[in-house]
Amino acid sequence: MRIADRLIKEEMEQGELFDLGPYTEPDREPPRITTTYSIITPESAEHGDVEEEGWEDEEGVEFIPDEQDTEDGVNVAELAIEWLIQHSVEQASSYPFSPGTWYTSSPYDDYRTGASTEYNFHLEGFTPEEEEEIYDFLKKHNHL
Repeated sequence: MRIADRLIKEEMEQGELFDLGPYTEPDREPPRITTTYSIITPESAEHGDVEEEGWEDEEGVEFIPDEQDTEDGVNVAELAIEWLIQHSVEQASSYPFSPGTWYTSSPYDDYRTGASTEYNFHLEGFTPEEEEEIYDFLKKHNHL
């Protein structure tokens, strides 16, 4: 264990520091959601293919509760749920839940060209419990 982690742990045990949870673990990177996209045009659909696909955001958005979130009892999974809902998630890659599930947005249609763009959101660095909490909430509240 690193010296800084040991000092934090001692302060937490003495009640001098709020719970930083898994973020004091040296091996855990902050959880993040990365985004890929796929564009289907009428022409590519005729061939059962996509016109274009790739990374929209390969680095991803990190989810780290700030001090206010911690005071309010908001956890990493709840932050991710809010973000996914804001990004119009409507289906999961697996049913029922399994680790590694990704989520797909509602298609964005370009009525000028007939192209349809979908975004896929990939959870990286979340614990299996956090991933399951995200899936269960989205399923229960009819987002999937």
